[in-house]
Amino acid sequence: MNRVCLTKTGKLIEMQSGGDDRPDLMEMRLNTLKQNALNAGYKEEDIEVKWVTDEEWAAIQEANKPVPTY
Repeated sequence: MNRVCLTKTGKLIEMQSGGDDRPDLMEMRLNTLKQNALNAGYKEEDIEVKWVTDEEWAAIQEANKPVPTY
């Protein structure tokens, strides 16, 4: 599993892989992502942190793929 921090509009802020091996630390690991976003200047009400499957991560990557400019 992966953990992600997204804006409410779906823009990827940060992703970290793994970390679901210790259920007692899973919430703390999400909080790390949230704190990183807050430190970068995002407002708490504008972000979402969550665990995602590999399939969900692939969809997030596709949705956040850069649009080529020519």
